[in-house]
Amino acid sequence: MKMTEISIIMPVYNDEANIGRMIDSILLQSFNNWELIIVDDGSIDNSGKIADKYSENDSRITVYHQNNEGVASARQRGLDISSGRFIIYADSDDWMEKRMLEEMWVKAQSENADVVITDYYCDSINDGSKYCIQKPTSYDPNLIIHEFINNNLLGCLWNKLIRRDIYVKANAFFSPGINYCEDLLMLIRLFVGSNPSIIYLGRAYYHYRINDKSLTNRVTRASLDSMRKFHNETLKLLQNDYRIEELSHSFLINEFSIYFMNKLYNDKTELKERYLLIKNIIGKHTGLRWNLGYRCIEYGWIWLAHKLLRF
Repeated sequence: MKMTEISIIMPVYNDEANIGRMIDSILLQSFNNWELIIVDDGSIDNSGKIADKYSENDSRITVYHQNNEGVASARQRGLDISSGRFIIYADSDDWMEKRMLEEMWVKAQSENADVVITDYYCDSINDGSKYCIQKPTSYDPNLIIHEFINNNLLGCLWNKLIRRDIYVKANAFFSPGINYCEDLLMLIRLFVGSNPSIIYLGRAYYHYRINDKSLTNRVTRASLDSMRKFHNETLKLLQNDYRIEELSHSFLINEFSIYFMNKLYNDKTELKERYLLIKNIIGKHTGLRWNLGYRCIEYGWIWLAHKLLRF
């Protein structure tokens, strides 16, 4: 029996309007030796039914239905089920160009690479399609991790073809309940745990769609608590990194500012407690305007702090 070369893992939750476009773009791939694993994470619309219909017509498509457990659980379920020599993820509201899988697979074979990173397109209703270059400044996995964390490179899985052996070597998994940057956390686990060989392919195939309406959604305490868990897990993984203190400080300040600006602290006591954690490190990691904003919190000038700390 011929082994599957590429497993495409796609979680979906209530995306009946877009899921067909992504599946169609996979069916049109010039590379045919793939399997598509769709994990329906408890959708209450027709997403699961649409996926099932595609599965009935193509044996390479498998659909798994589960209760709503979050994207991390859905990604892990797909990984557990998959069988391909290489793994790549896809989001149900995006789409990929015809030669994406073929050219990434050929690059991995010709360079004997564990990870292939490509550029991508960022598609927005308001701003059109933007080409995003993802060339690392170094191919050292430890340095690339910091490019992810510092947002110099995007820490997503859909523009990265990764050899299955790397997942096994790193004993990598998605952390249950961490649905904020769960893909970046996986990349950190993979890179720290396996020291993979990485290559860059300077072409874009994947169209990442920004849902402009979602930008106005209110940030919740639950989502930010997930962010805090992500920060804690990242610090554990990078505990031997010489920049760990700087990273820890950056995370603390980032958490505080997002909680504060979204008015998510429960009361003044919690606000004061969290502020004291960052008080002595503010000047080292923030500019003048932000430094003044934080000092306003200390003096109780909350209204002015909100003005100065605006993003």
